[in-house]
Amino acid sequence: MTTGLIVAGLLAPAGAARTGPDPAVAANDGPAQACAVAVVRQLTGGGAGGPLWGDEVTVGVEARLDCPAGRVTELAITETLPPEIAVVAGIGRAPDAVDGRAVTWRFAAPAVAPAVIRFSYRIYATPDASGFGPDGTQAVAWPMLAALTEAGAERRTAPSGLPPLVVRERPAGLGCGLSRARTFAPDPVLAGAPFDVRLRLTVNTCAAHRLRTHGVIALQPAGDAAEALQLAQVNTALLDPARVAPENALFGLVLNVRGGPKVQMPTTERVFLEDLARGQPPVADGGADAAAALGAALDLLPDWPAHHEVVLYVTHGRAPRADPAAVAALRDTAARRGVEIAAVCVGGGCDPALAYAHAAPDLRTLRADVQDGLMDAHRGPPVVVEALEIDERQLRYVQVDPASVSPAGGVPVGDAWRWRFDGPAVGRTVEVGYRARIDIWGRLPLGAGGRARLRYVGGGQTTFDLPKSLITVERDPDAVPPPCRAAVAKSAAPARVPLGDPVTVTLDFGAECPGESRLADVALVLDVSGSMAGQKLADAREAALTFLDVLQPGHAQVGLVTFDDQVVAREALTTDFDRLRRVLGQMAAGGGTDIAAGLRAAADVLAARRAGATPVIIAMTDGFNGGGPDPVVAAALEARALGLLVATICFGDACDPSLPEVASAPAYHFAAPDADSLRLLFAGLALMLRESRLATARVVDVLPPHMRLVPGSAVPPPSRVDPPAGGRGETLTWDVDDPPLGTLRLRYEAEPLVLGPQPTNAEARVRFVDDRGRPGEAVFPVPVVEAYVPDPTGPCVPALGKTASPTEAAIGEPVAVALTVGLDCPRRAAPMDIVLVVDHSASMGALDRLANAQRAAGAFADAVDPAATRLGLVAFADDVTARVPLTADFARVRAAVGGLRAAGRTGIAQALNAAGD
Repeated sequence: MTTGLIVAGLLAPAGAARTGPDPAVAANDGPAQACAVAVVRQLTGGGAGGPLWGDEVTVGVEARLDCPAGRVTELAITETLPPEIAVVAGIGRAPDAVDGRAVTWRFAAPAVAPAVIRFSYRIYATPDASGFGPDGTQAVAWPMLAALTEAGAERRTAPSGLPPLVVRERPAGLGCGLSRARTFAPDPVLAGAPFDVRLRLTVNTCAAHRLRTHGVIALQPAGDAAEALQLAQVNTALLDPARVAPENALFGLVLNVRGGPKVQMPTTERVFLEDLARGQPPVADGGADAAAALGAALDLLPDWPAHHEVVLYVTHGRAPRADPAAVAALRDTAARRGVEIAAVCVGGGCDPALAYAHAAPDLRTLRADVQDGLMDAHRGPPVVVEALEIDERQLRYVQVDPASVSPAGGVPVGDAWRWRFDGPAVGRTVEVGYRARIDIWGRLPLGAGGRARLRYVGGGQTTFDLPKSLITVERDPDAVPPPCRAAVAKSAAPARVPLGDPVTVTLDFGAECPGESRLADVALVLDVSGSMAGQKLADAREAALTFLDVLQPGHAQVGLVTFDDQVVAREALTTDFDRLRRVLGQMAAGGGTDIAAGLRAAADVLAARRAGATPVIIAMTDGFNGGGPDPVVAAALEARALGLLVATICFGDACDPSLPEVASAPAYHFAAPDADSLRLLFAGLALMLRESRLATARVVDVLPPHMRLVPGSAVPPPSRVDPPAGGRGETLTWDVDDPPLGTLRLRYEAEPLVLGPQPTNAEARVRFVDDRGRPGEAVFPVPVVEAYVPDPTGPCVPALGKTASPTEAAIGEPVAVALTVGLDCPRRAAPMDIVLVVDHSASMGALDRLANAQRAAGAFADAVDPAATRLGLVAFADDVTARVPLTADFARVRAAVGGLRAAGRTGIAQALNAAGD
């Protein structure tokens, strides 16, 4: 029998909410008794916004097995962690094996029906700071491997599609403040006229020290009950939340008793630490020495980025003397790791091997000193600003003049302009600016999710939102609307290919058509189910308000539908956008998700659309339809049959898989992974709806003679393909009537025919006409790809021959001349591992098929180099009947093949799985 192995990979966001595919156990097509296992990986920790750089995160793994008892002898789960992920020792289940970055947990004889195996481990992530994007996040991924061992054979499966761990940049405690102001002039401004934008930012007072503390309090045990009470009170004072807020610090505890210190890992549960200190009875022997205390404390402090790490050691003269060399070595270790040791001597006579930051005559005095702020000096160095970064993002209708950007160091990064100022002093004001213009009119948002970041020396940063503003853009009654502006892009990938391999050529075409739009009636459909609660609902509200700000009443009417597991609100088409703003302000989240109900309600709203208006449904959701995808698709098809344009938006990491199918075309399905993306997307949709539209577009792409079109590769298929002529290659022509809003994407594959750098096209251009009859055109850029011949393992030598027969002939007698051409190529030196998969089912017994297969296998073994090759064998009929693991002993493989007899049915799937194993 075979074992079916099914692994579902899943990494939930902070808060332990699971996303992604349903990890339910499924069976394969094998026998009824086949095993099944589903493995789920789950992430918790890091707060509501997700883990920060350096935060501890708990990784939980759950394996569900359904196997007959005794079938599986071992389940092994291996996580191969990247360098930026570190395992926290001592928390969760310890791994059974560590091999470099690969960490493995093994479970012997796990298979009962059913069985659930759960374990967890703790990590922290410290990715390189240069990898953070403009949104202040960085994704870190790592693979998982699950293996079942049955009857001595191991089957491995690596799940695909595991979502990455998204790490946020870490703020340095309270850090520094930053005042921000935006000004622009003139205001109002005429559409198409330039205006100036200025941002002024000033670094405010910075914190006196880093507030993020990772500390261990080490206490030498008391000698009597009264002293024990006072020592516990000192511990409580050190943990006082009024001094160090719990959200900014973790503390561990070492009780330095003989026979091995008692330890507690760092935690935010300070009451627990206080109870441990109170519960420690007095001892007469003075406890263990300073080396034991410091060693235990340092063991509790793994390298912790962006924190100040400190050991607070309270000792007395009764403690035994430590080996000075051991103490010196521990102090060197602490200094090398950046851990501060702050030792306090109570009552005098303390071990001279240790330097003391403070001294107190008794514990009562020490407690008073701590309450007066004695330990504040040990909470880390002051915050120092390393750099101020500014990312100014604008909506698409704001056209920035690159020549006007100041200071000149501003550079474009994605859809933002970025400036960096190194070492700005407290109180210093920096100013950036640019000149822009807007060709549409209305009271329009200025600024779209821009951010400033203060980065601190030693790591960490604080992020601030740049102010958003509204600018009044007035229509010039005498101005003629400008023609459409084409935005074209063309790329070829990969940029370097072996000669004979194709490249994928992609053409993107869009047009911005300022001016008066044709009529549009829009139904906004917003998900307000329970998963939208909190910040996501606020983000959706902000995006919808931006949509209304950009769209402007007049030529557009807007209706509103909100839904959870039913339609919650339904607002008819209206030009009273203020009313819609009030309704958006009253939205509340709760319940399930019925996307189909929202679509049907939107179709009802658009039943009152105006003649000549473009009817549009814009549906946004963050989740999955409660009744499955079929009702959603059915509702969308009904809407599209009524002539309604349907656009869908997935807000977040994962949404109902039907959304792309629900949209009227692939160009009308959008992904918005975060709040800024959602706001920009809604603004872009509003802009497209208020602009003029293209009536027709023709894209012509002429290939050069050294590029050959791969037949059938063009998506969408071109209207026609003309054959090569006049020294040019094929000519592809796409004629598009009523191009979609947004970007039209065309794609095809082409094969380079000559070596070296080659342009992918002789010419590519688009000609279009807008709905006012105004023509326009644009030329696509010309990507260049390089075709090369892969380096051979050795030169091939032509083997040329020429013979004549007969070699002697009389004049006039015919002679046959034979020409032979061959290539003498050296054997490849690269080692190979090859598995022969041989069918010996009953059908192989006819016509000497099995005998021929056995002879062919033997000839194959004779043809390969045994010094650089290993052979394996999987033989099968209705199941795998023989296995020979990879070996250089070819005789063993030949013997196994020669012993095969034809019988049984054909089970090729099991054989291929076994060969992969």
